[in-house]
Amino acid sequence: MNIVLKKSRKATYNYTDRGTIRQRDCHVSIESHDNDQIRIKLYLDLDKISLIGDQVLVLEALYKGMYYRQKLINPKPENDIFIDDFPENSNPSFRLKLLPSLDGNDGQILSATKFFKATRSEEDKEIQKNFLSFSFSNAIGGLIWQIDWEDEQNPEIYINKDFADLYDIKTDIRVHAFILPAIVRELLNGIFLRFGSLEEIDERSQAYRWIKFCDRKLRWSMPDDEDWKDKLKLSELAEQAVRKFSDEKWFGNRTLLEKFLDKKW
Repeated sequence: MNIVLKKSRKATYNYTDRGTIRQRDCHVSIESHDNDQIRIKLYLDLDKISLIGDQVLVLEALYKGMYYRQKLINPKPENDIFIDDFPENSNPSFRLKLLPSLDGNDGQILSATKFFKATRSEEDKEIQKNFLSFSFSNAIGGLIWQIDWEDEQNPEIYINKDFADLYDIKTDIRVHAFILPAIVRELLNGIFLRFGSLEEIDERSQAYRWIKFCDRKLRWSMPDDEDWKDKLKLSELAEQAVRKFSDEKWFGNRTLLEKFLDKKW
Protein backbone atom coordinates (compact mmCIF):
# COMPACT_ATOMS: atom_id res chain seq x y z
CA MET A 1 0.00 0.00 0.00
CA ASN A 2 1.35 3.40 -0.96
CA ILE A 3 0.78 6.14 1.60
CA VAL A 4 0.94 9.73 0.36
CA LEU A 5 1.40 12.58 2.81
CA LYS A 6 -0.15 15.84 1.72
CA LYS A 7 0.79 19.21 3.09
CA SER A 8 -2.13 21.40 4.06
CA ARG A 9 -2.47 25.07 4.88
CA LYS A 10 -4.94 26.70 7.22
CA ALA A 11 -7.78 28.30 5.28
CA THR A 12 -7.99 32.07 5.67
CA TYR A 13 -11.23 32.92 3.92
CA ASN A 14 -12.71 36.38 4.45
CA TYR A 15 -16.45 36.56 3.82
CA THR A 16 -16.89 40.08 5.25
CA ASP A 17 -14.80 42.12 2.78
CA ARG A 18 -13.11 43.57 5.87
CA GLY A 19 -9.65 44.99 5.27
CA THR A 20 -6.64 44.62 7.52
CA ILE A 21 -4.69 47.36 9.26
CA ARG A 22 -1.11 46.15 9.37
CA GLN A 23 0.52 45.90 12.75
CA ARG A 24 3.61 47.80 11.62
CA ASP A 25 1.39 50.83 10.85
CA CYS A 26 -0.07 50.96 14.37
CA HIS A 27 1.42 50.26 17.77
CA VAL A 28 0.94 51.25 21.40
CA SER A 29 3.43 51.94 24.17
CA ILE A 30 2.51 52.08 27.86
CA GLU A 31 3.93 55.32 29.23
CA SER A 32 2.79 55.10 32.86
CA HIS A 33 0.43 53.43 35.33
CA ASP A 34 -1.09 55.90 37.80
CA ASN A 35 -3.40 54.25 40.34
CA ASP A 36 -6.29 52.97 38.17
CA GLN A 37 -5.35 54.93 35.06
CA ILE A 38 -3.02 53.88 32.26
CA ARG A 39 -1.41 56.48 30.03
CA ILE A 40 -0.60 55.08 26.61
CA LYS A 41 0.79 56.50 23.40
CA LEU A 42 -0.77 55.31 20.14
CA TYR A 43 1.51 55.59 17.11
CA LEU A 44 -0.11 55.70 13.66
CA ASP A 45 1.35 55.77 10.16
CA LEU A 46 -1.27 58.07 8.69
CA ASP A 47 0.20 57.70 5.22
CA LYS A 48 -0.84 54.04 5.38
CA ILE A 49 -3.99 54.41 7.50
CA SER A 50 -5.89 57.01 5.51
CA LEU A 51 -9.35 58.30 6.47
CA ILE A 52 -11.88 59.14 3.76
CA GLY A 53 -14.97 61.27 4.32
CA ASP A 54 -16.64 60.49 7.65
CA GLN A 55 -14.55 57.43 8.44
CA VAL A 56 -13.28 57.21 12.01
CA LEU A 57 -10.68 55.20 13.91
CA VAL A 58 -11.59 53.47 17.16
CA LEU A 59 -9.12 51.99 19.66
CA GLU A 60 -10.27 49.13 21.87
CA ALA A 61 -8.56 47.74 24.98
CA LEU A 62 -9.40 44.45 26.71
CA TYR A 63 -8.16 43.05 30.01
CA LYS A 64 -9.75 40.13 31.89
CA GLY A 65 -13.31 41.02 30.90
CA MET A 66 -12.75 44.78 31.19
CA TYR A 67 -13.37 46.81 28.03
CA TYR A 68 -12.36 50.30 26.91
CA ARG A 69 -13.27 52.07 23.66
CA GLN A 70 -11.92 55.40 22.40
CA LYS A 71 -12.93 57.16 19.19
CA LEU A 72 -10.00 59.06 17.71
CA ILE A 73 -11.02 62.52 16.57
CA ASN A 74 -8.43 64.10 14.27
CA PRO A 75 -5.79 61.39 14.92
CA LYS A 76 -2.12 62.36 14.88
CA PRO A 77 1.01 60.29 14.32
CA GLU A 78 1.41 60.20 18.13
CA ASN A 79 -1.73 60.17 20.29
CA ASP A 80 -1.79 60.36 24.11
CA ILE A 81 -4.68 58.35 25.54
CA PHE A 82 -5.74 57.80 29.15
CA ILE A 83 -7.53 54.56 30.07
CA ASP A 84 -9.44 54.67 33.35
CA ASP A 85 -10.41 51.90 35.78
CA PHE A 86 -7.90 49.28 34.62
CA PRO A 87 -5.75 47.75 37.40
CA GLU A 88 -2.33 49.32 37.85
CA ASN A 89 -0.41 46.22 36.78
CA SER A 90 -2.73 45.31 33.90
CA ASN A 91 -1.36 44.59 30.44
CA PRO A 92 -4.32 45.05 28.06
CA SER A 93 -4.70 43.77 24.53
CA PHE A 94 -5.47 46.43 21.92
CA ARG A 95 -7.23 46.59 18.58
CA LEU A 96 -7.61 49.47 16.13
CA LYS A 97 -10.70 49.55 13.91
CA LEU A 98 -11.74 51.73 10.98
CA LEU A 99 -15.49 52.48 10.94
CA PRO A 100 -17.59 54.12 8.19
CA SER A 101 -18.64 57.08 10.35
CA LEU A 102 -18.51 58.54 13.82
CA ASP A 103 -22.15 57.79 14.60
CA GLY A 104 -22.52 54.60 12.61
CA ASN A 105 -24.30 51.89 14.58
CA ASP A 106 -24.73 49.14 12.03
CA GLY A 107 -21.68 47.26 13.30
CA GLN A 108 -19.79 47.53 10.02
CA ILE A 109 -15.99 47.47 10.29
CA LEU A 110 -14.05 48.55 7.22
CA SER A 111 -10.70 47.28 8.47
CA ALA A 112 -8.98 46.36 11.72
CA THR A 113 -5.84 45.05 13.32
CA LYS A 114 -5.71 41.78 15.17
CA PHE A 115 -5.56 42.16 18.94
CA PHE A 116 -2.00 43.03 19.98
CA LYS A 117 -0.02 43.83 23.10
CA ALA A 118 1.58 47.16 23.88
CA THR A 119 5.31 47.70 23.77
CA ARG A 120 7.07 49.34 26.67
CA SER A 121 8.22 52.93 26.39
CA GLU A 122 11.94 53.47 25.87
CA GLU A 123 12.31 54.59 29.49
CA ASP A 124 10.50 51.48 30.70
CA LYS A 125 12.83 49.34 28.58
CA GLU A 126 15.87 51.04 30.07
CA ILE A 127 14.59 50.57 33.62
CA GLN A 128 13.77 46.93 32.93
CA LYS A 129 17.15 46.34 31.31
CA ASN A 130 19.31 48.12 33.88
CA PHE A 131 17.49 48.27 37.18
CA LEU A 132 15.15 45.30 37.24
CA SER A 133 17.56 42.59 36.12
CA PHE A 134 17.63 40.69 39.40
CA SER A 135 18.52 37.17 40.47
CA PHE A 136 16.79 35.53 43.42
CA SER A 137 18.61 33.78 46.24
CA ASN A 138 18.08 32.36 49.74
CA ALA A 139 21.83 32.59 50.41
CA ILE A 140 22.13 36.30 51.31
CA GLY A 141 21.08 35.91 54.95
CA GLY A 142 18.84 38.62 56.37
CA LEU A 143 19.54 41.07 53.55
CA ILE A 144 16.75 42.08 51.17
CA TRP A 145 19.28 42.59 48.38
CA GLN A 146 23.00 42.21 47.77
CA ILE A 147 25.38 42.91 44.88
CA ASP A 148 27.82 40.18 43.88
CA TRP A 149 31.10 41.56 42.47
CA GLU A 150 32.75 38.24 41.60
CA ASP A 151 32.71 39.41 37.97
CA GLU A 152 33.70 43.06 38.36
CA GLN A 153 32.62 43.90 34.83
CA ASN A 154 29.17 42.41 35.37
CA PRO A 155 27.92 42.91 38.93
CA GLU A 156 24.86 40.81 39.73
CA ILE A 157 22.00 42.03 41.92
CA TYR A 158 20.53 39.37 44.19
CA ILE A 159 17.13 39.77 45.81
CA ASN A 160 16.06 37.70 48.81
CA LYS A 161 13.79 35.02 47.35
CA ASP A 162 11.40 35.00 50.31
CA PHE A 163 11.00 38.77 49.91
CA ALA A 164 10.46 38.40 46.16
CA ASP A 165 7.77 35.78 46.77
CA LEU A 166 5.76 38.37 48.73
CA TYR A 167 6.33 41.43 46.54
CA ASP A 168 6.25 41.84 42.77
CA ILE A 169 9.81 42.98 42.16
CA LYS A 170 9.06 44.08 38.58
CA THR A 171 6.05 46.31 39.29
CA ASP A 172 5.63 47.03 43.03
CA ILE A 173 6.30 50.75 43.54
CA ARG A 174 7.12 50.12 47.21
CA VAL A 175 10.07 47.98 46.19
CA HIS A 176 11.24 50.51 43.62
CA ALA A 177 10.99 53.54 45.93
CA PHE A 178 12.79 51.85 48.82
CA ILE A 179 15.60 49.89 47.19
CA LEU A 180 16.40 51.24 43.72
CA PRO A 181 18.14 54.48 44.83
CA ALA A 182 20.28 52.47 47.26
CA ILE A 183 21.17 49.98 44.53
CA VAL A 184 22.21 52.85 42.24
CA ARG A 185 24.48 54.21 44.98
CA GLU A 186 26.18 50.89 45.74
CA LEU A 187 26.63 49.97 42.08
CA LEU A 188 28.26 53.28 41.16
CA ASN A 189 30.50 53.33 44.24
CA GLY A 190 31.45 49.72 43.53
CA ILE A 191 32.38 50.54 39.94
CA PHE A 192 34.41 53.59 41.01
CA LEU A 193 36.25 51.52 43.62
CA ARG A 194 37.20 48.75 41.20
CA PHE A 195 38.19 50.69 38.09
CA GLY A 196 40.66 53.50 37.49
CA SER A 197 39.13 54.88 34.31
CA LEU A 198 36.24 54.39 31.92
CA GLU A 199 38.66 52.81 29.43
CA GLU A 200 39.19 49.88 31.83
CA ILE A 201 35.52 48.92 31.57
CA ASP A 202 34.40 46.67 28.74
CA GLU A 203 31.82 48.52 26.62
CA ARG A 204 29.75 45.32 26.40
CA SER A 205 29.60 44.90 30.18
CA GLN A 206 26.88 45.62 32.69
CA ALA A 207 29.17 48.02 34.54
CA TYR A 208 29.69 50.14 31.42
CA ARG A 209 25.96 50.08 30.70
CA TRP A 210 25.27 51.47 34.16
CA ILE A 211 27.69 54.35 33.64
CA LYS A 212 26.21 55.16 30.22
CA PHE A 213 22.68 54.86 31.56
CA CYS A 214 23.35 57.53 34.18
CA ASP A 215 25.05 59.73 31.60
CA ARG A 216 22.29 59.39 29.01
CA LYS A 217 19.13 59.21 31.12
CA LEU A 218 19.98 61.29 34.18
CA ARG A 219 21.90 64.12 32.48
CA TRP A 220 24.65 63.31 34.95
CA SER A 221 28.14 64.81 35.19
CA MET A 222 30.04 61.76 34.02
CA PRO A 223 33.51 61.58 35.63
CA ASP A 224 36.38 62.78 33.48
CA ASP A 225 39.90 61.33 33.54
CA GLU A 226 40.99 63.42 36.56
CA ASP A 227 37.86 62.55 38.52
CA TRP A 228 38.71 58.84 38.36
CA LYS A 229 41.84 59.57 40.42
CA ASP A 230 39.86 61.32 43.19
CA LYS A 231 37.79 58.81 45.18
CA LEU A 232 36.05 61.55 47.16
CA LYS A 233 34.99 63.25 43.93
CA LEU A 234 33.71 59.91 42.61
CA SER A 235 31.67 59.40 45.78
CA GLU A 236 30.14 62.85 45.30
CA LEU A 237 29.28 62.00 41.70
CA ALA A 238 27.61 58.79 42.84
CA GLU A 239 25.45 60.78 45.27
CA GLN A 240 24.63 63.22 42.48
CA ALA A 241 23.44 60.33 40.32
CA VAL A 242 21.29 58.95 43.15
CA ARG A 243 19.67 62.36 43.64
CA LYS A 244 19.00 62.75 39.92
CA PHE A 245 17.62 59.22 39.70
CA SER A 246 15.29 59.88 42.64
CA ASP A 247 14.16 63.24 41.20
CA GLU A 248 13.52 61.82 37.73
CA LYS A 249 9.85 61.74 36.61
CA TRP A 250 9.79 58.08 35.63
CA PHE A 251 5.99 57.91 35.66
CA GLY A 252 4.70 60.77 33.51
CA ASN A 253 4.89 63.64 36.01
CA ARG A 254 5.83 61.74 39.16
CA THR A 255 8.96 60.40 40.79
CA LEU A 256 9.21 56.98 42.44
CA LEU A 257 8.54 58.56 45.84
CA GLU A 258 5.61 60.65 44.58
CA LYS A 259 3.97 57.62 43.02
CA PHE A 260 4.53 55.65 46.23
CA LEU A 261 2.95 58.42 48.34
CA ASP A 262 -0.03 58.75 45.97
CA LYS A 263 -0.82 55.07 46.18
CA LYS A 264 -3.68 54.10 48.49
CA TRP A 265 -2.28 51.12 50.39
